[in-house]
Amino acid sequence: MREMGQALAACARRDKRSDADYETAQIDVQLQVEAAMKNRGGRPSSDDQIKNVAKAMQNRKALDESCAKLERGQIDSWPQWLERAALAGDAQAKRDYTHWAYDEYRTQGLQPADLDEALRRRDLVAQFASDLLAQGDCSALNELQWAVPDAVQSYAYRLSLQQYLRKKISSQGGDPDALSEFDAFLADQGKQLTPQQLSAANEKAVLVMQTYCSH
Repeated sequence: MREMGQALAACARRDKRSDADYETAQIDVQLQVEAAMKNRGGRPSSDDQIKNVAKAMQNRKALDESCAKLERGQIDSWPQWLERAALAGDAQAKRDYTHWAYDEYRTQGLQPADLDEALRRRDLVAQFASDLLAQGDCSALNELQWAVPDAVQSYAYRLSLQQYLRKKISSQGGDPDALSEFDAFLADQGKQLTPQQLSAANEKAVLVMQTYCSH
């Protein structure tokens, strides 16, 4: 069920840009990788970069050809397959569902007719992300921050995510300014809470980090 959902989701979410634009984007990715490697004293291979771009283009063509054989209704059924697999306990299906199932409403907007389904998916995202967090997968905090309706709890998860990401970036020798935009967003969100709410959110964030993300 999970593999079926992943395959159909790949069709539903495939890049809609032209081949030329997609190739340009892949070249940009390779240039960014090259810059990062040079900053760390590495020596990127031009041949490898060319091969990576060519491979990406081949994969894109293969995906387009596979998806063209499917009907729209089949492609649109991808959330149901992932949901079934996630409810059956598949951890990767839970990750995929939390990453993608609510994303179309964020990017395309929510129509009134979609409200019930959107809320149902949001609740499932919260459920699956909570399951993953309980298993020590703190990347699930990224989804939890959006999936819980309570403002204090949502802010607590954002605080936890901020600490988790800062710790991860530091351990990997990353750019300390990488979270500057998220830090600014978090500061703005904090202004909407009362001192009591901020205190409760901070206590919750400390508990989350100590319980699930301290390793």
